Order: sequence, then C-alpha cells, then structure tokens
Amino acid sequence: MVVLKQGDMTWEFEGSDFELRNHSESQWEVAFNWQLEVNITKPVDVAVQLIDGENKTWLVSKQVNIDTVY
Repeated sequence: MVVLKQGDMTWEFEGSDFELRNHSESQWEVAFNWQLEVNITKPVDVAVQLIDGENKTWLVSKQVNIDTVY
C-alpha cells in the first residue's frame, strides 16, 4: 500500500494501482497507473507499507519533492 498526502488531500493505492521501483538503498520511485490531482510544485508526504509474511512496516518520508511527472 502507498499513501500520499498533500495539504488536506489524501490518496491511497493498493495492488496494481502503482509500481514500486528500488534504485538503491536510499533512492526509490513510485509509478502510478493513473493521474493524480496533485500540485507538482508542492511537496507530498509519502508512506509505503512493506509486508514480509506477517510483519508489516511503514516507511514514511515527509515533504518529498515530486521529481518527474510523465
């Protein structure tokens, strides 16, 4: 699951709604399969839920700048 938050808006994505791409231990990318009504000039808060068997872990980054929009 991926959750984005910008201001009062929150978007939740599961399953095939997104693709998580890991470029290195400190750099990763989330690619979405549809357009979001997000302001690309303002940062977003990003939460990614990782599931390993019965263990669930949330990775949260706040005030993330949007790098590229296709």
